[in-house]
Amino acid sequence: MYTVMVTGGIGSGKSALVDEFRALGADSIDLDEVNRGLLATNDQLKHELAERFGEDILDAEGNIITRELAARAFADAESTQDLSAISFPYITNVATEHILNLHCAPLTQAKVLVVEVPLLTEVPDFAQLADEVIAVCADEDLRLARAIARGMDPEDAH
Repeated sequence: MYTVMVTGGIGSGKSALVDEFRALGADSIDLDEVNRGLLATNDQLKHELAERFGEDILDAEGNIITRELAARAFADAESTQDLSAISFPYITNVATEHILNLHCAPLTQAKVLVVEVPLLTEVPDFAQLADEVIAVCADEDLRLARAIARGMDPEDAH
């Protein structure tokens, strides 16, 4: 299966491009969705994040309080790097399994798999699984407006 990775900054239009590929019959995987799934289900990931960012990022049932995690993880560059270092191996493992399974034993009739990767620059080795990489670019003001329209706090979007 031909694998295309779509990357770009927040609000750049990645999802819109992936939607166009899907409309043409491509299969897709969104690494933001993979991350959300892992945060909800992977106890080891939750443990590692709580160890780094504090046990109070977990609610009484042991689930990640995403706003609390985000506040701490994006507080400074070092914390953001730590979040990436902890999370990316889990995310890329799930995505790699998905990609390789589709190559070995197709689970779909699609001939193209589109992988939406918000931060491909953070995991450059992951790009080796792609036949092609597309970087989506948009004007910074447009990206900011799109992020805010989706409910993101303007300061966080910056």
